[in-house]
Amino acid sequence: MRAALIGVLLLAGCVTADVVPNTVVRDMAPTGTLRAAVSGDLPRVAADLAREIARRAALPLELRPYDATGAWDIAFIARDAQRSDVDFTASYAILQSGRELAIALPRGHPLAAGYLRDFVDEMKASGFVAESLARSGQKGAAIAP
Repeated sequence: MRAALIGVLLLAGCVTADVVPNTVVRDMAPTGTLRAAVSGDLPRVAADLAREIARRAALPLELRPYDATGAWDIAFIARDAQRSDVDFTASYAILQSGRELAIALPRGHPLAAGYLRDFVDEMKASGFVAESLARSGQKGAAIAP
């Protein structure tokens, strides 16, 4: 059903794959700037993904170090099943240690969460994550299945 809806919207000229709907943009970055927190794990890959999200959403991007208590809209961190205050996308990379990296966002942003889940799937399938990993020179990391 989701694919059919996307097809209808594309045919209607309302949205393209590279454009984020305004309702999603407002849900994801309520301040009008995408505040993306990056952990120490694969920072270049996280920054590449954040830049692509900001480009598609036509938002200015503010990259900042990850701080669990800091102000951020999305964070590129290890998945943690114990965190009940955030929603996670599927993992985009797995470290040699087995830690899975994903995009997190505060709970209560369903439009942004849905968009980011689809975004991660697309970035893995398109080779974007693989290319970013290769450019980063990071050893011991792989694309998540």
